[in-house]
Amino acid sequence: DVHRFLKKDAQLPGMPETLSEAEQDILAFLRTNEQRGLRSTLKTLTERFEGKPYGWPLGVIDCLVARLWANGHLEASLNGEVLQEASLKNSLLNTHQHSDLVLSLVQQFTPAQIRRVKDFMQKFFAVPVPSQDAKAVGEELLEQFKQLSSNLVNLVAQHDSYSFIKELGEYVETVSKIGGHPWTWFFGEDFAKQMEDLLDAKEDLIDPICGAFHNGQAEIYAVAKQFYMEQKVNFPFIKGNPATYDATGTEEEKLRQLLESPVVYKNAGFKQIKALRESLEKQVADATAKLHATVETKANEQLKQLRASEAYRNATTEAKQAVDNTVTAFLTNAKQERLLPTLSWNLQNFLSSQVPRFYEMLTPPPPSGNDGNGDGAKPKTAKVVPLHSVKPEIAKSMLETPDDIDAYIASLRKRLLDEIEAGNKVFLG
Repeated sequence: DVHRFLKKDAQLPGMPETLSEAEQDILAFLRTNEQRGLRSTLKTLTERFEGKPYGWPLGVIDCLVARLWANGHLEASLNGEVLQEASLKNSLLNTHQHSDLVLSLVQQFTPAQIRRVKDFMQKFFAVPVPSQDAKAVGEELLEQFKQLSSNLVNLVAQHDSYSFIKELGEYVETVSKIGGHPWTWFFGEDFAKQMEDLLDAKEDLIDPICGAFHNGQAEIYAVAKQFYMEQKVNFPFIKGNPATYDATGTEEEKLRQLLESPVVYKNAGFKQIKALRESLEKQVADATAKLHATVETKANEQLKQLRASEAYRNATTEAKQAVDNTVTAFLTNAKQERLLPTLSWNLQNFLSSQVPRFYEMLTPPPPSGNDGNGDGAKPKTAKVVPLHSVKPEIAKSMLETPDDIDAYIASLRKRLLDEIEAGNKVFLG
């Protein structure tokens, strides 16, 4: 029957709704021991009430202790640990633990103290508290704080992903300590002094941050942060000239500041993040489409010029097909590229390196045979050199006078002649 007596307000046959005389005797015994400074265990209790003039069976004593515990009149602890229903049941039924099972009277609280705690719990946790029993109220509040502590610990563990939850760190320890107190602590003055600070923290910090994860704002933040990390290399291309890019005052800089702000949950910060992300998303899409169009236009222009060249007209079908396939592959890859610096570099590389290579591919090697020197060397295809790679040999890094210009042109002419005399061709681009 012990498990039935451990249930609060259990309707048990033969037991009055109020304290029975037997229960009052047990409480009186515990109270007397406390006044004398003596520790009461279940063993001392059974020794008292199994003997004369009581003669109660052990099972009856166990059930009465269980009922007194269930109705909040006493607490039980084993080796310093306050027992709950399941562990208390095991200890009551295990006679080997009776000498270590300490019983103590529960402090009684005034209706005003109970009402104060109930009002706090309704404000802080927004849960109904119908019970007027101090133990039920205290245990429910303790459970709420333990759950809050667990939730805050899980949130703070994500601070690397969500910068705005870092401020919760200082409250994790506070809430964790509260969850480590016995339920009776909530009715004392120490907790009463913390109530206002806790309510302020709930309103200013805990609710806004926890709420962000329940109403979708944290997802808005996460999407914007991922977008920023993936697209920040593309932002210099939004204005059209990456070389003169300055992030100061730009939408991308405002988005970065909001993502790093520890108080972004205030002043409609998440709404601003969403608006900035959507605006930048469109701008990046427009810049990407524009650069893709530029790549396609310039590649097709080069292909058109190439097909109009004498080299293309005189080339073999295989060479023409190889050039056409290379250009097609380049355009296909370019359409799939979303990193604009990479796309821009690929275009410049295509124009400066790949196109000259096309002319080499189209130009057949000279006929093989003896060139009169008797060495029978294998003829080579003429090399096509891009103009930008032909560097004049001049000491100066800046042209400042007419003489400097003449010297530069003379040196460039000499270098161009060297390339031609070496059997190469110079691609102007």
